[in-house]
Amino acid sequence: YLAKFDIPLDAIAKAEASPACQAYTSYLLSAAATADYAELTAAILPCFWVYWDVGTAISKTAARDNFYQAWIDTYADAGFGEQVQKARGCLDRAAAKLTPAAHPRLHLAFKRCCQYEWLFWDSAYRLETWPV
Repeated sequence: YLAKFDIPLDAIAKAEASPACQAYTSYLLSAAATADYAELTAAILPCFWVYWDVGTAISKTAARDNFYQAWIDTYADAGFGEQVQKARGCLDRAAAKLTPAAHPRLHLAFKRCCQYEWLFWDSAYRLETWPV
């Protein structure tokens, strides 16, 4: 995609994350540093699951050989779907080892990262930049 848009490789080093992307990745890094395995797994799962869900949905209606075909093919692939199911299984097994009182924090991590996924995609659509 960089070549298609004639973007030089050194531009990557100069690129700055959007506010939504910065918030999302900061949340994930915080979870990695401070949360337990189950909560971190709950936080990471939406990235897998949302991409698979979107890729699968788009693959059913997208015109073949469109600009984004490689992306669609990657995330709609049955093999990727199998990895999503494995990730879901990891979370299920980790949650089963916790008391029910711990489950709300897993739900919150999963929900928050679903919201961050939405914000990330929306920020790309709006070409979000830092306001000041």
